[in-house]
Amino acid sequence: MTQLKTLPAADEPEGFRVSFAEVQALGAGEQVDLFQRAHRHAVWSRYAEVVALTTIDESRAYESFGCSSILQFGAKVADYTDHMVWDMLRVGRALREFPELDAAFHSERLSWSKVRALVPVVTNENAAKWIDQASRVSTAQLERTLAAQREPTRRPAMGPSP
Repeated sequence: MTQLKTLPAADEPEGFRVSFAEVQALGAGEQVDLFQRAHRHAVWSRYAEVVALTTIDESRAYESFGCSSILQFGAKVADYTDHMVWDMLRVGRALREFPELDAAFHSERLSWSKVRALVPVVTNENAAKWIDQASRVSTAQLERTLAAQREPTRRPAMGPSP
């Protein structure tokens, strides 16, 4: 049996439960270290949340929590809107379908924002290319590249009809 990487309970101090004043009192290097650790934690937590929510939906485990749908479950447990739940499920299903994308998110190579942006365009054939490109640019640049790719080819305007 493999052992899952577990995260501490939300109420356990982990170095992230600090006040503004405490962070301001840290040296610059300590502030940067805290930010980097918190970011890695956030990426891992979002990955785990997406995978868990997708699995709960597929197994209908939300029913054991007294909910009639995954949307009701998301609203009740996390105060998520329907749109947020559907977005997470869309990404979760893509992670199951595209192992390279799953590995890039799981390993923290790609953030939630980049993975979410890639889901509409990624295929098993192009996943490696998109993951490599996404890992080398900002989220904003990736979104601009994807938007440009989706724009229909513009044809020159024609004169008035006869």
